[in-house]
Formats: sequence, structure tokens, C-alpha cells
Amino acid sequence: MLADDTSLAALQPLALDAQATGAAPPAAALLELAWAPLDPASPWLPHPPEAWLVEGVTDLPPRVVALTGITPARYAAGPRLHAEALQARLEGALAAHPLLIIHYARFERPFLAPLLGDGPEILCTWELARRLLPDLPRRGLRPLAGFLGHPVGELKRSADFVHATAAIWHHLLLRLRDERGLTTLGGLRALLQDKAPRPNPAQRLVPLQRQERLELPATPGVYHLCDAQGRVLYVGKATSLKARVNTYFQGRRRAAHKDLELVAQVWSVTPHPTATPLEAALLEVDHIRALAPPYNVALRAGEERLWFASLTLRALQEAPDRRHPLGPFTSPWAPRFVTGLLDLLGADAPAADALLRLLAVPAPWAPAPEVAWAGLAAWRQRRGQPRGLEALLAQARLLARERAAAEPDEDEDAGEDEGTPGGDVTAWTPEAVADLLDDHLLHAAQRVQRARALPLLADAAVGWLPRNRRTQRRALRLALGAPAERADDGDLPPSPQRPHLQRLCALTPGDVARLDVLAAELRALLRRGRAPTLGLSTGRRLEDAGGLALLLGEASRRREV
Repeated sequence: MLADDTSLAALQPLALDAQATGAAPPAAALLELAWAPLDPASPWLPHPPEAWLVEGVTDLPPRVVALTGITPARYAAGPRLHAEALQARLEGALAAHPLLIIHYARFERPFLAPLLGDGPEILCTWELARRLLPDLPRRGLRPLAGFLGHPVGELKRSADFVHATAAIWHHLLLRLRDERGLTTLGGLRALLQDKAPRPNPAQRLVPLQRQERLELPATPGVYHLCDAQGRVLYVGKATSLKARVNTYFQGRRRAAHKDLELVAQVWSVTPHPTATPLEAALLEVDHIRALAPPYNVALRAGEERLWFASLTLRALQEAPDRRHPLGPFTSPWAPRFVTGLLDLLGADAPAADALLRLLAVPAPWAPAPEVAWAGLAAWRQRRGQPRGLEALLAQARLLARERAAAEPDEDEDAGEDEGTPGGDVTAWTPEAVADLLDDHLLHAAQRVQRARALPLLADAAVGWLPRNRRTQRRALRLALGAPAERADDGDLPPSPQRPHLQRLCALTPGDVARLDVLAAELRALLRRGRAPTLGLSTGRRLEDAGGLALLLGEASRRREV
């Protein structure tokens, strides 16, 4: 063991990180190990980490693949070492650097015990941060490094974690020296033996200066939360930029883990004011897709394609033409789901396996075939036996009105999901199966209605009454869903008409994402009793709530406008 009077400035310890297939052995196995010697004078590693996958891992749970990025193919490609060879290499590194620096060492210790036994000494940077920065909202590798002014990218592999640990160790050593006057290993050991102070949620420690967020404008707009290097961590929209951004930094005891991790890294805020909240919502889509901030999950661009269908939905292709004028769909799954539902509900004697497939319940939890059949019979007693797409959509509109009348204040999720709907049903009855078929019916109708509505909204003009304003209306002309011209206390005609197929050909996945947000915002106005006026690109004008609800797939709630 190193002597207590060893200077921290002269130490060259070994930073280490381990990845595993689960939380703790013996249920989980060591998956990957990486280490590198540290230079206490620099936040950067003097040499790249040595990193190895552990030979003999037979199970890679999906969650582990998502967290680490180690797919079965990447694992097979290596490099891999057996535990014995890994132990020999690690012992050789420790002979030259007999002190381990690990972030959140309580996780690694059980996995390292078979390799290292009781030694060597381990210092935990997470425990050190608890004592030096007790009011920091989160002390994981990413938020801690970001708070210390050394932001790191997406952490996946053990080598990434070793790089982050090096930066954290360097900055914590500086704080030990400058704030505590501790310069020896003995002083650090004594500090780690002391009980960590309890954090005070009302005094959260964040890098963003209070004055900067208080000086934000109280106008609608989009905001960027940025790290110490100016990279955008998160993009959001707001009716009031000042009020929205400040909610992240209030001392809420039950703040979301993701929000606390985010604010620990935010050094600056960049506001982008807009004239209206609607324009902020549309601008937010473009900013997220362009910047791909790590803390934005929804609306990020991916490997996207658009699909277009025949009027019967039986034929699909990726480019619109006269035979495929219905779309856009963001996956081929949606129209196939609709036609599958139509075939099942309209058939006189559908096959049992087709019925169970359409219910889309995993086999262990699926209803028995006889219960599924009884559920289909119960559904037909409610809805009849639709014999075509329009009949199916008519039944969906009736169902939507029934549900709206039963739950008039229920909010709709503004997001769009291409997945199969369905509740958490654990005890199947015929009525429960019929309810699930109702969910499928609504979902199928929403997919078709969306494909019909989005092209009509692409070049529309929107007029609406803003919140807290009783007389003056706002108007906005759109071009493929993006704001093109604004007018206060007036009206705007829609953009110049273009043929339907030309409009479909002009749409990109980014335009479709923006139009989805536009449709969600218009539905929200409808639900609040502030029905917008729409001038569609076809020349048609919609001014009544009923016509708008039909276009947007929103059931009328009979509220006063």
C-alpha cells in the first residue's frame, strides 16, 4: 500500500471501468474491462486505454446491448481474452500503477474480486464527489464531467468511461488542493472515511449562472441548453422562455432523474424567440433534427423513409404516383396493419391464427383461441361487420365520439407512435378482447386519417385565437409545414396551389415530422375550445370545429368556441 505522505500530484494511478451483463454476480458476468494509467497534471490520458471483451459470455440481454452498444456481432469480432489472460495483463499494469481509480466502485468490486482478490487499493471518484460536491444533482460520469467543464460524448464502452474518469479525477484533485488544501494520499483517505454530507435539494449546485436564466425573454420560442463547450444538450419549446427554462433549476424534490442529470451539465442557454407558441413548436422540430441533442429522444432524425399506398392500401411503394396517391406513411407496417384489420373484421370466418396475430399480444399472455373468437363475436355485436375501408373508418369515427363523450377532458398524447396499441390486459374475457379490437380500430383509422390530412396541411394557412387574447387573431402561412408568412389581426390565404402528387413528391421525412407536430398543435387548440381556421392548399376553407375535427381525426367534444 502506498504511504500516506505520497503526494497526489505525483501519483500515476490506474483508471479502470468494467461492463457486465447484469447488476451483480453470479447472475451476471463480466463483459468488458478497460484500464489506462492517469497523468494527474492533465485531464487527458497519456495513452489510449487497453480494452478487452471477456471470453465465454453466452448471454447479451437487450438492455445490456442498448446500454453498451456491444451487439452479438461486435462481441464475436472481439478483441477477447479469457479470464486468466485478462488477470495476468491487469496484474502487470497494477505492478507499475498500484492504485485503482474507479467511478462508482461499488458496482465493479464484485466483478473484480475473482481477478484481483482483496487488493489493490481502490479510490472511488463517485464517493469523492459526494464529499466535495454534495449538492450536485447527479454524480454519474456524464453529469459530473459536464459540471466540471469537461463534457463527454455518449458513453457506451469501457474505454469511454476510462476517458471520462481521467477527466473527473484531474478536476477533483484540483478541487481537493484549492478548496480543501489536501495534497497527500493520506488526506484523501481521511476525507473518504468521513461521512458524506446530505444534499440540499433547495440549493442544487449547477454551472449555469442564475442571472443568465433570469434575463431570458418572457416570449415564446425555442431554447438550447448547452454544455461548457457550447454543444447543445437539449432543445425545447416554450410559451415563455424565461418561465420554462427556470423550471429546470427550481428545487423540486421529485424532479425527473433525466432532468437532474441534464441541469448538472448546462453552462449556457441560447434562446430563439418566436412570435407565437405554434411557430416555436414547428421550429423545435427542425432544431432537434438538425442538432440531434443527446437528451432529446423524440423527433430526432433517423434512418427514415416515406411510403405511399394505393387507395385500397393493398399496394405500397416509396414514391407517390397516380396509382399510389395515399400517404405519407412512415413505415410499411401501418397500411398493412389496416388491411389486416379490415380482412379480419370483414371476413365471415377468419382463421384463428390470423385473429391471434392481429391482437399482437405476446404468446405467454395471449388469450385462449376460444376467448379470442368470443371477443370477435362481441365486437361485431357492437360495431357490425365492415366490408370496406370507408365502412371501417366510419365505425372508428363513431367509436371516437363515444369515447370523447365518456371522457371529455382526456388529453391526447401529442406524439405519434407507429406501434400496435393495446392495454395491459392480464385476465382475458370476450369483452376485454373486444375492447382491444376497438383500440386497434382507432389506431388503424388514425393512420389513414394522418396520411390523408398531412398533405392537405402542408401548404395551408392557419388562423387562430392565441391564449389570453379575446379579439385579435393570428395568421400563419405554411410551406411544407414551415412558417412562411405571418399576419396579426388579419387573414392569410394558403400558399399557391400545387398538384397533389407534386406536393407528395416534395415532402421529406423532416417535413412529415413537422406536420405531425402541426396537427398535434391544431388538435390541442380544438380541445381548448379555440378552433383554428384552416385554408387548405386545395383552396377549401374550414372554419367550423366539426370539419376541423374530421380532418384532424379529433372527436368533437361539443365545447363552445
